[in-house]
Amino acid sequence: MSSQEYINIYLEDGNPQGIKTAENKAKIIKATLVPWELLSKLSDLEYTKQHGIYCLVYDNQELYIGKSDNLHDRLKVQRNNDNLNNCKFVIIFYAKKDEINESHTRYLEYLATEKIKELKQHSLKNTQTIKVNNCTEETKSHCNEYFKSITKLSTILLGYPLFEHMGYYQEKTVRNEIIDNEIDENLFFLKCGTKGRGKVDATMRIDNSTTPKKYIVLKGSTVATQATPSYKQTTRKQLEEEDIIKDNKFTQNYSFNSPSTASGCCMYAASSGNKAWKNKSGTSLEKYQTAKSQK
Repeated sequence: MSSQEYINIYLEDGNPQGIKTAENKAKIIKATLVPWELLSKLSDLEYTKQHGIYCLVYDNQELYIGKSDNLHDRLKVQRNNDNLNNCKFVIIFYAKKDEINESHTRYLEYLATEKIKELKQHSLKNTQTIKVNNCTEETKSHCNEYFKSITKLSTILLGYPLFEHMGYYQEKTVRNEIIDNEIDENLFFLKCGTKGRGKVDATMRIDNSTTPKKYIVLKGSTVATQATPSYKQTTRKQLEEEDIIKDNKFTQNYSFNSPSTASGCCMYAASSGNKAWKNKSGTSLEKYQTAKSQK
Protein backbone atom coordinates (compact mmCIF):
# COMPACT_ATOMS: atom_id res chain seq x y z
CA MET A 1 0.00 0.00 0.00
CA SER A 2 1.43 3.40 -0.95
CA SER A 3 2.04 6.00 1.72
CA GLN A 4 -0.02 9.15 1.39
CA GLU A 5 0.70 12.64 2.54
CA TYR A 6 -1.54 15.69 2.64
CA ILE A 7 0.06 18.78 1.11
CA ASN A 8 -1.63 22.17 1.09
CA ILE A 9 -0.81 24.54 -1.76
CA TYR A 10 -1.83 28.19 -1.41
CA LEU A 11 -2.02 30.64 -4.31
CA GLU A 12 -1.18 33.97 -2.68
CA ASP A 13 -2.97 36.03 -5.33
CA GLY A 14 -5.21 33.32 -6.79
CA ASN A 15 -2.95 32.93 -9.83
CA PRO A 16 -1.37 29.47 -10.38
CA GLN A 17 1.49 31.21 -12.22
CA GLY A 18 2.08 33.61 -9.33
CA ILE A 19 3.39 33.26 -5.78
CA LYS A 20 2.48 29.91 -4.24
CA THR A 21 3.21 28.24 -0.93
CA ALA A 22 3.30 24.54 -0.09
CA GLU A 23 3.21 22.94 3.32
CA ASN A 24 2.46 19.73 5.13
CA LYS A 25 0.57 20.80 8.25
CA ALA A 26 2.16 17.96 10.20
CA LYS A 27 5.69 19.24 9.40
CA ILE A 28 7.59 22.36 10.43
CA ILE A 29 9.02 23.50 7.09
CA LYS A 30 7.08 25.56 4.54
CA ALA A 31 8.17 26.60 1.04
CA THR A 32 7.16 29.55 -1.12
CA LEU A 33 7.95 29.92 -4.83
CA VAL A 34 8.12 33.48 -6.17
CA PRO A 35 8.53 34.30 -9.88
CA TRP A 36 11.39 36.79 -10.12
CA GLU A 37 9.22 39.54 -11.58
CA LEU A 38 6.96 39.35 -8.50
CA LEU A 39 9.75 39.52 -5.94
CA SER A 40 8.70 43.03 -4.87
CA LYS A 41 5.49 41.51 -3.47
CA LEU A 42 7.44 39.76 -0.73
CA SER A 43 6.92 42.88 1.38
CA ASP A 44 3.27 41.82 1.65
CA LEU A 45 4.22 38.45 3.14
CA GLU A 46 5.03 38.89 6.82
CA TYR A 47 6.11 35.28 7.25
CA THR A 48 9.18 35.88 5.05
CA LYS A 49 10.74 38.16 7.70
CA GLN A 50 12.47 35.32 9.54
CA HIS A 51 15.30 32.79 9.38
CA GLY A 52 15.43 30.52 6.36
CA ILE A 53 17.29 29.48 3.22
CA TYR A 54 16.55 30.40 -0.37
CA CYS A 55 17.36 29.08 -3.83
CA LEU A 56 17.66 31.29 -6.93
CA VAL A 57 16.76 29.33 -10.08
CA TYR A 58 18.19 30.68 -13.33
CA ASP A 59 17.21 30.21 -16.99
CA ASN A 60 20.45 28.34 -17.75
CA GLN A 61 19.99 25.62 -15.08
CA GLU A 62 22.25 27.48 -12.64
CA LEU A 63 21.36 27.74 -8.97
CA TYR A 64 22.43 29.91 -6.08
CA ILE A 65 21.64 28.82 -2.51
CA GLY A 66 21.81 31.23 0.40
CA LYS A 67 20.58 31.77 3.95
CA SER A 68 19.44 34.74 6.01
CA ASP A 69 18.01 35.68 9.39
CA ASN A 70 15.50 37.83 7.44
CA LEU A 71 14.62 36.36 4.07
CA HIS A 72 12.56 39.39 3.07
CA ASP A 73 15.40 41.87 3.58
CA ARG A 74 18.01 39.60 1.98
CA LEU A 75 15.95 39.08 -1.17
CA LYS A 76 15.18 42.78 -1.36
CA VAL A 77 18.92 43.32 -1.75
CA GLN A 78 19.14 40.52 -4.33
CA ARG A 79 16.29 42.07 -6.34
CA ASN A 80 18.41 45.16 -6.97
CA ASN A 81 21.34 43.10 -8.25
CA ASP A 82 21.76 43.69 -12.00
CA ASN A 83 23.55 40.34 -12.36
CA LEU A 84 20.32 38.48 -11.61
CA ASN A 85 18.37 39.48 -14.72
CA ASN A 86 18.19 35.88 -15.96
CA CYS A 87 16.81 34.56 -12.66
CA LYS A 88 13.42 32.85 -13.11
CA PHE A 89 12.30 31.96 -9.60
CA VAL A 90 13.29 32.11 -6.01
CA ILE A 91 12.15 29.41 -3.59
CA ILE A 92 12.33 30.19 0.10
CA PHE A 93 12.21 27.62 2.90
CA TYR A 94 11.33 28.61 6.45
CA ALA A 95 9.57 27.36 9.58
CA LYS A 96 5.95 27.93 10.46
CA LYS A 97 6.59 29.56 13.84
CA ASP A 98 10.17 30.79 13.61
CA GLU A 99 11.34 27.42 14.91
CA ILE A 100 14.72 27.51 13.18
CA ASN A 101 17.75 29.66 13.99
CA GLU A 102 21.14 30.63 12.55
CA SER A 103 22.62 27.17 13.26
CA HIS A 104 19.76 25.47 11.45
CA THR A 105 19.95 27.70 8.38
CA ARG A 106 23.73 27.29 8.12
CA TYR A 107 23.46 23.49 8.18
CA LEU A 108 20.49 23.47 5.79
CA GLU A 109 22.45 25.67 3.38
CA TYR A 110 25.30 23.16 3.65
CA LEU A 111 23.02 20.17 2.98
CA ALA A 112 21.43 21.88 -0.03
CA THR A 113 24.70 22.90 -1.69
CA GLU A 114 26.32 19.51 -1.07
CA LYS A 115 23.32 17.72 -2.59
CA ILE A 116 23.46 19.89 -5.72
CA LYS A 117 27.18 19.13 -6.07
CA GLU A 118 26.54 15.42 -5.61
CA LEU A 119 23.74 15.22 -8.20
CA LYS A 120 25.58 17.28 -10.87
CA GLN A 121 22.27 18.19 -12.52
CA HIS A 122 22.64 21.94 -12.07
CA SER A 123 25.54 24.36 -12.01
CA LEU A 124 26.03 25.94 -8.61
CA LYS A 125 26.97 29.62 -8.45
CA ASN A 126 28.07 29.39 -4.81
CA THR A 127 31.83 29.79 -4.43
CA GLN A 128 32.39 29.86 -0.66
CA THR A 129 32.82 26.76 1.49
CA ILE A 130 30.20 26.48 4.23
CA LYS A 131 31.66 25.66 7.63
CA VAL A 132 29.46 23.59 9.95
CA ASN A 133 32.01 22.53 12.55
CA ASN A 134 30.06 24.12 15.40
CA CYS A 135 26.71 22.48 14.62
CA THR A 136 25.53 20.12 17.35
CA GLU A 137 24.38 16.59 16.60
CA GLU A 138 20.88 17.61 17.67
CA THR A 139 20.85 20.46 15.15
CA LYS A 140 22.11 18.16 12.40
CA SER A 141 19.44 15.58 13.22
CA HIS A 142 16.66 18.18 13.06
CA CYS A 143 18.02 19.62 9.82
CA ASN A 144 18.21 16.22 8.14
CA GLU A 145 14.48 15.86 8.77
CA TYR A 146 13.80 19.43 7.64
CA PHE A 147 15.74 18.79 4.43
CA LYS A 148 13.44 15.90 3.55
CA SER A 149 10.57 18.39 3.54
CA ILE A 150 12.61 20.89 1.53
CA THR A 151 13.32 18.23 -1.09
CA LYS A 152 9.68 17.25 -1.41
CA LEU A 153 8.15 20.73 -1.33
CA SER A 154 10.57 22.13 -3.92
CA THR A 155 9.69 19.30 -6.32
CA ILE A 156 5.97 19.98 -5.86
CA LEU A 157 6.30 23.72 -6.47
CA LEU A 158 8.67 23.50 -9.45
CA GLY A 159 7.28 20.37 -11.05
CA TYR A 160 10.75 18.79 -11.19
CA PRO A 161 13.35 17.89 -8.57
CA LEU A 162 16.23 20.08 -7.39
CA PHE A 163 17.52 17.91 -4.57
CA GLU A 164 16.94 14.40 -5.90
CA HIS A 165 17.95 12.64 -9.07
CA MET A 166 16.07 13.78 -12.16
CA GLY A 167 15.86 10.23 -13.46
CA TYR A 168 14.59 8.55 -10.32
CA TYR A 169 12.23 11.06 -8.79
CA GLN A 170 8.71 9.95 -8.20
CA GLU A 171 6.44 11.99 -10.40
CA LYS A 172 3.68 13.02 -8.05
CA THR A 173 0.03 13.28 -8.95
CA VAL A 174 -1.87 15.93 -7.00
CA ARG A 175 -5.46 14.88 -6.54
CA ASN A 176 -7.60 16.21 -3.69
CA GLU A 177 -4.39 17.49 -2.07
CA ILE A 178 -3.01 13.95 -1.75
CA ILE A 179 0.50 13.15 -2.98
CA ASP A 180 0.98 9.59 -4.17
CA ASN A 181 4.54 8.47 -3.38
CA GLU A 182 4.61 5.29 -5.45
CA ILE A 183 7.45 5.12 -7.98
CA ASP A 184 6.01 5.99 -11.39
CA GLU A 185 5.99 2.77 -13.40
CA ASN A 186 5.86 4.83 -16.56
CA LEU A 187 9.39 6.21 -16.16
CA PHE A 188 12.04 4.79 -18.50
CA PHE A 189 15.72 5.61 -18.85
CA LEU A 190 18.35 5.72 -21.58
CA LYS A 191 21.98 5.74 -20.48
CA CYS A 192 24.81 4.93 -22.86
CA GLY A 193 28.03 6.13 -24.47
CA THR A 194 28.08 7.09 -28.14
CA LYS A 195 31.68 6.52 -29.35
CA GLY A 196 33.04 10.03 -29.18
CA ARG A 197 29.67 11.78 -29.38
CA GLY A 198 29.17 12.24 -25.65
CA LYS A 199 27.13 10.34 -23.09
CA VAL A 200 23.37 9.98 -23.15
CA ASP A 201 21.52 10.18 -19.82
CA ALA A 202 17.82 10.68 -20.53
CA THR A 203 14.53 10.02 -18.74
CA MET A 204 11.21 9.44 -20.47
CA ARG A 205 7.69 9.28 -19.05
CA ILE A 206 4.89 7.56 -20.92
CA ASP A 207 1.59 9.41 -20.79
CA ASN A 208 -1.15 6.79 -21.06
CA SER A 209 -3.94 9.32 -20.62
CA THR A 210 -3.90 10.28 -24.30
CA THR A 211 -4.69 8.37 -27.51
CA PRO A 212 -2.22 7.66 -28.95
CA LYS A 213 0.21 7.56 -26.05
CA LYS A 214 2.76 10.33 -25.61
CA TYR A 215 6.43 9.70 -24.86
CA ILE A 216 7.74 12.64 -22.87
CA VAL A 217 11.49 13.18 -22.48
CA LEU A 218 12.02 15.10 -19.26
CA LYS A 219 13.79 18.38 -18.76
CA GLY A 220 17.47 17.97 -17.88
CA SER A 221 17.99 14.86 -20.01
CA THR A 222 21.48 14.79 -21.57
CA VAL A 223 21.78 13.85 -25.25
CA ALA A 224 24.51 12.96 -27.78
CA THR A 225 26.50 15.83 -29.27
CA GLN A 226 26.69 14.80 -32.95
CA ALA A 227 24.57 12.85 -35.43
CA THR A 228 25.58 9.57 -37.02
CA PRO A 229 25.57 9.42 -40.85
CA SER A 230 22.51 7.15 -40.77
CA TYR A 231 20.37 9.59 -38.77
CA LYS A 232 18.03 11.27 -41.25
CA GLN A 233 15.27 12.71 -39.06
CA THR A 234 14.94 16.49 -38.78
CA THR A 235 13.40 16.42 -35.29
CA ARG A 236 16.65 16.94 -33.39
CA LYS A 237 17.67 19.91 -35.51
CA GLN A 238 14.26 21.53 -35.01
CA LEU A 239 14.47 21.11 -31.24
CA GLU A 240 17.90 22.73 -31.21
CA GLU A 241 16.67 25.64 -33.30
CA GLU A 242 13.82 26.18 -30.83
CA ASP A 243 16.22 25.88 -27.84
CA ILE A 244 14.25 22.91 -26.51
CA ILE A 245 17.63 21.18 -26.69
CA LYS A 246 20.45 23.52 -25.74
CA ASP A 247 24.03 22.60 -24.87
CA ASN A 248 23.04 18.97 -25.39
CA LYS A 249 20.31 19.05 -22.73
CA PHE A 250 16.54 19.26 -22.82
CA THR A 251 15.55 22.65 -21.41
CA GLN A 252 11.93 21.52 -20.91
CA ASN A 253 9.78 18.42 -21.07
CA TYR A 254 9.05 17.46 -24.69
CA SER A 255 6.44 15.05 -26.02
CA PHE A 256 7.17 12.57 -28.85
CA ASN A 257 4.73 10.36 -30.73
CA SER A 258 6.89 7.24 -30.49
CA PRO A 259 9.63 5.87 -28.22
CA SER A 260 11.94 5.43 -31.22
CA THR A 261 11.67 9.08 -32.23
CA ALA A 262 12.45 9.99 -28.63
CA SER A 263 15.47 7.67 -28.33
CA GLY A 264 16.73 8.63 -31.81
CA CYS A 265 16.61 12.28 -30.85
CA CYS A 266 18.54 11.57 -27.64
CA MET A 267 21.15 9.34 -29.28
CA TYR A 268 21.31 11.44 -32.49
CA ALA A 269 21.15 8.11 -34.29
CA ALA A 270 18.67 5.61 -35.69
CA SER A 271 17.30 3.72 -32.71
CA SER A 272 14.70 1.19 -31.63
CA GLY A 273 13.04 2.90 -28.71
CA ASN A 274 11.32 -0.28 -27.54
CA LYS A 275 14.74 -1.80 -26.91
CA ALA A 276 16.68 1.34 -25.91
CA TRP A 277 14.41 2.61 -23.12
CA LYS A 278 14.61 0.61 -19.89
CA ASN A 279 12.89 0.92 -16.54
CA LYS A 280 14.66 1.16 -13.19
CA SER A 281 14.96 -2.64 -13.06
CA GLY A 282 16.74 -2.74 -16.43
CA THR A 283 13.79 -4.23 -18.33
CA SER A 284 13.33 -2.88 -21.85
CA LEU A 285 10.13 -1.06 -22.77
CA GLU A 286 9.30 -3.87 -25.20
CA LYS A 287 9.64 -6.65 -22.60
CA TYR A 288 7.89 -4.59 -19.93
CA GLN A 289 4.85 -3.94 -22.12
CA THR A 290 4.70 -7.58 -23.21
CA ALA A 291 4.78 -8.78 -19.61
CA LYS A 292 2.17 -6.24 -18.59
CA SER A 293 -0.20 -7.29 -21.40
CA GLN A 294 0.00 -10.92 -20.29
CA LYS A 295 -1.10 -10.17 -16.72
